[in-house]
Amino acid sequence: MNALLKCHWLVVATWVIGGAMGCEQAPPKALELPPPEVEVSKPILREVTDVEETTGRTDAINSVQIRARVSGYLNKVNFKDGADVKAGDVLFEIDARPFKAQVDQDQADLASKRATLEKSKKVYERTLALRPSGASTQEDVDNQKGDNESAKAAVGQAEAKLRASQLMLDWTEVRAPIGGRTSRKLITEGNLVTADNTTLTSIVSLERIYVYFFVDERTLLRIRTGAKRVPGSAPGKTAVHIDIGLAYEDGYSLKGVINFEDNTVDAGTGTKLLRAELDNLKAADGHWLLSPGLFARIRVPIGSPKQGVLVADRALSTDQGKKFIYVIVDKADPQTGKVGPTVERRYIHAGGLHGGLREILDKDGDVPLPANQKLAAEERVVVSGLQRIQPGIHVQPKDVPMPAAN
Repeated sequence: MNALLKCHWLVVATWVIGGAMGCEQAPPKALELPPPEVEVSKPILREVTDVEETTGRTDAINSVQIRARVSGYLNKVNFKDGADVKAGDVLFEIDARPFKAQVDQDQADLASKRATLEKSKKVYERTLALRPSGASTQEDVDNQKGDNESAKAAVGQAEAKLRASQLMLDWTEVRAPIGGRTSRKLITEGNLVTADNTTLTSIVSLERIYVYFFVDERTLLRIRTGAKRVPGSAPGKTAVHIDIGLAYEDGYSLKGVINFEDNTVDAGTGTKLLRAELDNLKAADGHWLLSPGLFARIRVPIGSPKQGVLVADRALSTDQGKKFIYVIVDKADPQTGKVGPTVERRYIHAGGLHGGLREILDKDGDVPLPANQKLAAEERVVVSGLQRIQPGIHVQPKDVPMPAAN
């Protein structure tokens, strides 16, 4: 029995050992993933001009608050709120009856003074004619001459008084001093209007409009050195053309010309006020597009056009405040020795945006940059799939056109 058990355990042990030896297999090979696919593009070469960007506000070239110049009760309003009016249009009518009565009275007084003058003139002429015969004395002549001069002065006073009263009558019609768009009426018919005090409405001109904006000292000096002389202008006269964008648009649809700069730089902020003028546009409904007080984005071109190297703005990344791009170069893998398209991080100096593309500078100011901080026209830049790559890895580059702005 014991021999039988020993034989049984020997068979079991042999089977277990044999099975265990049969399970010892070579470890599986690690899966070799293909290189990640990325989209790459060659930079675009294009003529560009350096720009400085800032913000500003639109303002009217001409604006006026309409006030009455005589006191009285308002009889009529001749415009609708927000209407376009021409210079000379009658906007308000004040009760003219008291002023008309004063004009009639002054006209009658003038007629009386003129009649007195005519009578005095004839008496003086007769007295003067009788002097040679002795029928009148020199004293009579002098007295009549004085009366005639007094009558002339009285006529002059009456004429001046009539002109003043006629002016007051004319002022009962409140006219637009400039053409433009009215605000709402601030007073309605039947209310008392006080001369030079009651504001009735306001008017702003809209055919042309101003844009005011501030620039810092550095930008100001660059604008001055980059300004171009206006053809046919006096020597030394320059003009700077700017691009203007509105709040609802991404680009710059309007053009203006800087025609004023303040006479001092604000020492507290280091900025200076500039003003540009531009033509207004009419919207589809016939109304003017621009109004005073609108927000505006300003882009000031500086210097002469130059050849720029441009890439999509999304191709740029930031590392501790420094801008870089990923460039594809052919290098050997340090482990396998296989040569292939490899990702290289390239720290660069980024310039301005031009048509949605970012300029890659080849100078830091006037100092040329080293080759490892520039971008050549034939190099390929990674523009998509940046989150899947890192410097030194092999990739599968897919050539695509340089993407425009998103």
